Amino acid sequence: INKDAPRVVVDKSEFTLSYYFGDNLARQYVIAHGQGNNTPEGSTVVDSKDIDPEQAPYASAEQLEMRASWIGFAPIDGRDGFGIHGTRDESSIPGETRRGCVRMYNKDVTELYDWVPLKAKIEIHA
Repeated sequence: INKDAPRVVVDKSEFTLSYYFGDNLARQYVIAHGQGNNTPEGSTVVDSKDIDPEQAPYASAEQLEMRASWIGFAPIDGRDGFGIHGTRDESSIPGETRRGCVRMYNKDVTELYDWVPLKAKIEIHA
């Protein structure tokens, strides 16, 4: 059992999200991210988690696109409202999507949701 802290690394150029324990790669997923440079780059932490975010009573139009799970980021690069979520349109993965969140296949974000604790480190690279 690896006791190193878990962390998530998003590589926008490779359309991957990697889940590590310390320096040990545990799992890698194919993702989509925001068009152009809409997905901010830098380091942050997980500051919220929610199951079925599109069902929340406060769901906005953007949240209605989401499926399965939400893993929210603390502000990154001076911007907030970003996170990892499933999607209604899994054919958009891999690729660049409208906004700046990280989009995953629903089965993958459900798996990741169970593994990523609050305050886990998130790194996003170009």
